[in-house]
Amino acid sequence: MLKPLLFWAGASATPFVTDPRAWERLAAPAVIVSDNDATAALWSTVGEAQLFGTIEERTGIGWHTEAGEEHPALRLVVSTEEVATAYATFAADEGDIAMRLRAWMRDVPESQTFGTRPVAHGVIGVPESSVAVKSGWFGLERAHAVTLVAAGDRTVGAVVMTARPADATSRAAAQTPAEDDLVALHDTFAGPSIRAGTERGLRLALAL
Repeated sequence: MLKPLLFWAGASATPFVTDPRAWERLAAPAVIVSDNDATAALWSTVGEAQLFGTIEERTGIGWHTEAGEEHPALRLVVSTEEVATAYATFAADEGDIAMRLRAWMRDVPESQTFGTRPVAHGVIGVPESSVAVKSGWFGLERAHAVTLVAAGDRTVGAVVMTARPADATSRAAAQTPAEDDLVALHDTFAGPSIRAGTERGLRLALAL
């Protein structure tokens, strides 16, 4: 769910600031199909300190990682409120980098959206193809989604994060399926909550 924000920050760092094609080769698959290898390449090239520093400078949110064996990009610690604040800043950025990232979020396949595009269509009436989504999932323990929708002269959004206690059996089961099947497994425990939370969030955003 955080990949667009990481690549938003990374675009201004060396070497990507002078080699936008190299940035695009990593950013597009990371956002569209949640390519973890592309995100790891960004992380190793730019470095955690610079990525986090840029995000904090732009959004006021300080990130950190938790202990674990997975790549640090999979161990980011951030609250729902912090993600919402960061994405609000990102959504308001009309620069080329942010606009391209949001366009790729509109290209995320339906199988990786936890069904939030039909929710946005039902609440706001926009075509599903215009709804930007980025989801995240891990170990059959966590599943999240951010949804951004242009509504008139502004962009509204919703962030929903779900979690359940760590379970060794569930984590082992999460190692084997294809990516789309893995998302479907997460949908069995998190999908209804993500869709309901997205609807509530979008309705609240429209009312503000």
